[in-house]
Amino acid sequence: MLLQPAFLASPADRVRSTEPVTLGSDDVATFQLFEVSINYHRTSRVYRAALDIQEVMLRGRLYELPSRIPVLQVPEESILAVGTRDIQADMSVQEEQTSRLATQHWTLPVDGEAVHGELLTFDDSEQRIPPIDRLEGFRPGCLSMYRRVLVPVFTGQEITAAWVYIADSEEIIRSCRRLASGRWEHESRAK
Repeated sequence: MLLQPAFLASPADRVRSTEPVTLGSDDVATFQLFEVSINYHRTSRVYRAALDIQEVMLRGRLYELPSRIPVLQVPEESILAVGTRDIQADMSVQEEQTSRLATQHWTLPVDGEAVHGELLTFDDSEQRIPPIDRLEGFRPGCLSMYRRVLVPVFTGQEITAAWVYIADSEEIIRSCRRLASGRWEHESRAK
């Protein structure tokens, strides 16, 4: 599949696929990010640069702050790596973990432990990750509300490693309401 450069496509025309994008081509180092708020990228300038978008799920729990901001929590055993200031090293870890995951057997998350969202694929990780980290409240090496962690993400029949921002404090979780369906937009609008 030929991907249209993000700067040429309007958000409505952005490629939406069911096939995984190959990470780490010779020309451009790409990275993948899980986002729980489906279609949020259509209104956020930072996220509109996504080259590809796929509906996916991961193992975890979804919550919502009183301000209606989604908050994600994943089991510690699902965390493959923690994001750092060294973007190149983070991308190498993502590529290694994606290859490793392909050789292992994983069971899909079941109701109550599945969080649904979208997998956004970006190019130019060195330029794209720092503004996303700032937007998501993650400051590598500093005290932050959230952590960027690498977790297994289920893309239909396949599994890949993707970065996601999770709550780094039980205090945050205690102030939230649980969204048992694992779908932020559905339960948030139903409230």
